[in-house]
Amino acid sequence: MLQSSTSVDTVAYTAPSLPKSVTIDTKTDGTYSLSVPDISGYTWTITDSNGKSYTSSTLPSSFTSDGANITYTVTYAASNATHAIHFNEATYDETGKYTFTANPVPGLATQTVTGAIGSIQTFGVTASNINVPSGWSLDPMGASLASLTNDNDLLNGGDTAKRLTFVPGTTDYIVYLARDIQSVQVNFIHDPKNTPTLYQDGRTAQSYSVSTDSFARPGYDYTITDASGKVVTNIEGDYDSTSNKNASSPVYNNGDGDTAPQVYNVTYTPQTQTAILKTDNSDPANASGLTYQTVTGPTASTI
Repeated sequence: MLQSSTSVDTVAYTAPSLPKSVTIDTKTDGTYSLSVPDISGYTWTITDSNGKSYTSSTLPSSFTSDGANITYTVTYAASNATHAIHFNEATYDETGKYTFTANPVPGLATQTVTGAIGSIQTFGVTASNINVPSGWSLDPMGASLASLTNDNDLLNGGDTAKRLTFVPGTTDYIVYLARDIQSVQVNFIHDPKNTPTLYQDGRTAQSYSVSTDSFARPGYDYTITDASGKVVTNIEGDYDSTSNKNASSPVYNNGDGDTAPQVYNVTYTPQTQTAILKTDNSDPANASGLTYQTVTGPTASTI
């Protein structure tokens, strides 16, 4: 059976027309041969009136006529076709502008589905149907943006099920996902400058580096500890993969996009200072001056 289909989500498939007849080539020696037209995407079976069937690989090159009438019937069956559903990365700049890349989403393998030509696969672009990695979100772009994907599937047109028609060969579809916003949070503890908390935002698994050039304070030492409490000398690494479900949002460097920032603490400790009370040679009681008292204490403490 040759099956056509229509779909609101993909290009409709129109089954090819059946050939009108099978060619019979009769020889003078009482033999004949059959020639069955091939149709792309379909296989055929020819069955005679005695119930014997042949395929393209078993059809003899010739038959010998016994003088009796014989009827042949050709049946066409749709071959299987393949849908390959790829998962690529969409990126956003700070204005929310989309860029659709050819970069596969790490850890999310292509889904391959087979079906008879002319049949329809129903595919839902939802987290229940796609094993979305932690720290990534399905790109919620509307169907109106589908022209930007350079395909005709509209797979990202929302969370409704999509009807994908199987056509001969392999058809590639793309679902775009984007990295969630992640943040590094830097707290300044006992800072004499009372520096407010610093946030540096980025995206899942991207690298970050926070400059420490402005951290030094006269009269103070400081230490930096990471989220595990380990003392470090630099604030750098890769953003984690918290699932924040905000992949379509531009980055606004305020930390609000991350429900669980990677926290660093910069803790200041005052250095020990020394105060000396002494006179110089103008002291009438001590011609060469005299040291009266020496005290020590932390920076900014009261003498």
